[in-house]
Amino acid sequence: MRLTKLELHGFKSFADNTVMKYDDGVTAIVGPNGCGKSNVSDAVRWVLGEQRARLLRGQKMEEVIFQGSTARRPVNIAEVSLHFDNSDGELPVAFREVVVTRRLSRSGESEYLLNRAPCRLRDISDLLRGTGLGADTGVVIESKMIDALLSDRPDDRRELFEEAAGSASIATGVVPPSGASRRPRATSSASTISSLKYRARCVRCPGSGSAPSDIRNSPAAASPSKSPSRLVRCPAGAMSLPGWRHASPNCGR
Repeated sequence: MRLTKLELHGFKSFADNTVMKYDDGVTAIVGPNGCGKSNVSDAVRWVLGEQRARLLRGQKMEEVIFQGSTARRPVNIAEVSLHFDNSDGELPVAFREVVVTRRLSRSGESEYLLNRAPCRLRDISDLLRGTGLGADTGVVIESKMIDALLSDRPDDRRELFEEAAGSASIATGVVPPSGASRRPRATSSASTISSLKYRARCVRCPGSGSAPSDIRNSPAAASPSKSPSRLVRCPAGAMSLPGWRHASPNCGR
């Protein structure tokens, strides 16, 4: 996999559509102070999913949109695209060229695209996991980040080294995206939501006479000793406090 092209439109100082092509070898961008060299690295960091405006040298995310000048009016949309050559099939998608795009409007609407099709940031993160690319990796390193890396905690350095070595997916138990790999995460989320719904329905509003009928008739309610939740009556009403051992002295069961 190789970076072949970077497209910018309306991002910081790049008001017009700008295309930068990268050939084999090392590409250097040279220019005087204030010409926008750092904006190129900011664009790469931003399109990969950076959410912290301060790392993009701004106070809020809307500042990445071209603000205008004495000769140009402001634009309403910032868009950056990274083009990758996937001829070797390193990315698990059936495309020889992969285009990752991020778009932000001045109204606050943000979207991510993968080969011009709308997607989620998680989809892009899963796709690039293990390649050394990502908003939280060392794909863009500034001079001040080197000092922070040398003086940072060992755990933070380890995460950077694991991502750079491509072993982060093994350390976190995440494999390249597929239907099988996403199923455990979806199952876990569904289980958590069901548990929260059960707890919410166990809560009785102040002045209500009893718990909902489906809770009273449930097997758990039929066996108080085995019930995963107890009703604790307080002056303001009754609450379900599963596993809580500490209650107010003024509360009575």
